[in-house]
Amino acid sequence: MKNCPHCAKQLSFWDVLRAVNPASIPCGGCHKNITVNKKSAFTTAGVAVLVSIAICLAVQSAGLGMPILVASVVLLGLLLEVGYYLCLARGVIKSDLQ
Repeated sequence: MKNCPHCAKQLSFWDVLRAVNPASIPCGGCHKNITVNKKSAFTTAGVAVLVSIAICLAVQSAGLGMPILVASVVLLGLLLEVGYYLCLARGVIKSDLQ
């Protein structure tokens, strides 16, 4: 796992989840921003949006209704956040984490 370059605190899932900008994640320890490679961050965000749209269209075309649509989008969002966190923590997505 990777650590903050400013205070050496380990990156947590909560740090990634509460970040508004996927290219700038505030550290839970020192509150300084952890910089993520912008191209990687926004490419990942773009793919997440496209997958979300595809899931929404699939649920709508299947006629499953609004509760299933909302549950699908929330579950997908959590899965994508976990994936983004794991990629950052393991160094797959480049950042200034050490």
